Amino acid sequence: MLTHWEATESRALQQQWSYAQFLLSLCQQEADRRAQMRLERDKKGSSAARRKKFDQL
Repeated sequence: MLTHWEATESRALQQQWSYAQFLLSLCQQEADRRAQMRLERDKKGSSAARRKKFDQL
């Protein structure tokens, strides 16, 4: 959330969002960021597992 809050705050003020809309946007951005990190971590893990099996042949 620390990486997005200033830009989101600016947008919220310009568009006159409610506090709930502001918090929802921050939470959604954080959830999206975590999901992306999880995908990247899973992708790295799966390629390492494949490489390991291939090396064992």
